[in-house]
Parts: sequence; structure tokens; C-alpha cells
Amino acid sequence: DHPLVARSSSVLEDTAGSSMAGQFDSIIGVSGFAAFVDAVRAVLDSRVRAGAAGSPIAVLVQPLIEPRHGGVLFGVDPVTGRTDRWTVSAVDGGPEPLVSGEVDGSRYLLDVKARVVEFTPGDGPRLPAPLLRRLVALSQEVAGVFGGPQDVEWAVGTEGHLWLLQSRPVTTEIRG
Repeated sequence: DHPLVARSSSVLEDTAGSSMAGQFDSIIGVSGFAAFVDAVRAVLDSRVRAGAAGSPIAVLVQPLIEPRHGGVLFGVDPVTGRTDRWTVSAVDGGPEPLVSGEVDGSRYLLDVKARVVEFTPGDGPRLPAPLLRRLVALSQEVAGVFGGPQDVEWAVGTEGHLWLLQSRPVTTEIRG
């Protein structure tokens, strides 16, 4: 009755030493059983293109949300390496245009109390302080679960619910 998303989950994806973001297919807006079967097959078949034909993969099927805002959250400042700073990039709608590099979005550098240390408006929204605090809390919780800072894709639904879409270890080279 509701549109779905089919996405990959593989032991090859997004480890502390590498990122395979975008190598496996994600199919958005799946409706109906035939489309469901095609989406699962497409995700499984994307292993060949990624050079991982013989590797295990799972297909996650999730409800499609209509995001008001979406983005990426780094649990460490990737420029300085400071672990008491978080970097949030945000766009209107889902995070796909940001993740794919189509847009820059707005960028926030936050301190441990989720206060804005630096803001670059870019082509994204200005996020309210309560949402920035929720994002920092989410980052801290995810880091606790996975044992270190994470690169998190997130979205806020039109109803205001904060969704964690994906989490992976930070693989960006720390330049500071």
C-alpha cells in the first residue's frame, strides 16, 4: 500500500578502511509486487558492476519517507580531526542530491552543545536549533553503538520525525 525503498547491505560496503557508497543500486519508489521483485533483482545484480559478484549481500526493504530535509552528519570535524565538533550538511528534501554531489547544501560546524560554531548557507535550509541538538545526540548514540565517529545519512519527515537512513565509519581523510 505504500512506496518502498530497496537498498543493499554488504560486508564489503563502508568499512573503516573503505567506502563503496554508490557502488550498489538503491531503488526508490517501489510499488507493487512485480516492481518489488525487479528492485530486489536490480540490487543483487549491482554486485557485478561493483566487482563483487561472489560476495554476500542482503537487500533491505524499507518504507519510503517524504523528507522535509535530509543530509549528512559527520561525528568528527573532517578538516581538523576534532572529535568535539560535528559537521552537518543539509538540503531540502532527501539527501540524495547532497550525497551525489549535485548540490552543496547548507553546512554547519557544531560544538558539543550543538551550538553553531560556523555556518555556510550554500543552497540548503537553515535548520532550527532543536533539530541540530537532535542530530548531535543521534551522532553520539550511533558512535556509541559502533565504537567511533560515523558518517550518517539522515532525513526529517514532513511529520518532524528524525530518521537515520544509513551509518558508516568516517572514511574521509582527516586533513588537520
